[in-house]
Amino acid sequence: MRLRLIIHPPMDPRLNMALDEALLNSRIAGGEDTLRVYAWMPWAVSLGRRQDPWSAVRLGAAARAGVLVVRRPTGGLALIHGLGVDLTYSVVVGGEPASIPVDESAARIAEGVAAALRALGLPARVGPVEGLPGDPVVCMLNPGASDVSVQGRKVSGSAQTRRRGVALQHGSVLLRLDAGLWLRLLKGRAGRSELEGHVAGIWDLGAHAGLDEVAWALAEGIAGTLGARVEPGTLTAWEAGEAVRLLYSKYSMPGWSHPAGGLPPTPWVSRRQGGPGR
Repeated sequence: MRLRLIIHPPMDPRLNMALDEALLNSRIAGGEDTLRVYAWMPWAVSLGRRQDPWSAVRLGAAARAGVLVVRRPTGGLALIHGLGVDLTYSVVVGGEPASIPVDESAARIAEGVAAALRALGLPARVGPVEGLPGDPVVCMLNPGASDVSVQGRKVSGSAQTRRRGVALQHGSVLLRLDAGLWLRLLKGRAGRSELEGHVAGIWDLGAHAGLDEVAWALAEGIAGTLGARVEPGTLTAWEAGEAVRLLYSKYSMPGWSHPAGGLPPTPWVSRRQGGPGR
């Protein structure tokens, strides 16, 4: 099995989601199994496919901080993304991973994430994290079969959707936790001590690896658990065009991220180093 690897520089959150759906549509049409690894600029809150933004996000605070709110084509709950905060992967694959039960499939891909973190020196494991309080808003505080944890703290979560025999799995590997930002932007019920006690970034836990090193470790780990060989590649012209179509017809439309009528897309704003709104 060949797994095409695409590593993208930080991109607009709406374009990131459009690209992932374009890769899903491409695979349905006979394209390649693909792993894409990427970052986000500007910062963003991504919502699960069915999540209500009004009950999940402090939308005014997000707008003032220049943080976009986008909706993923996959499920799950809210996550915060930003350059130097997390690294995101998307796996688009057919065959067995798209035919076995979703929890089993998601956990198998997450085993590749855990293998990557072990290669970076962290004792990562896969499975529901003990003691997570559960939260109606925050993905990282809810236990799941595809959780990846280090020393009892969750560092990665994922969500999967399927369409016509093809699976798309999104996962976020937290690099560092800014608990104050999470509490300012998300309406979760956990406090700072609860968040910091159960969630961490891999840099917080002592991983000494740059973004490129983490990206390549993810590629090797996920390919290994899928029994695939990694081959670096690029988007096809069709995929690029499909991403542009989805960007302007769907992911840039307020009705997608804010289905109740919502706020207009947040404008880009300048931010001092260290994160949004600082």
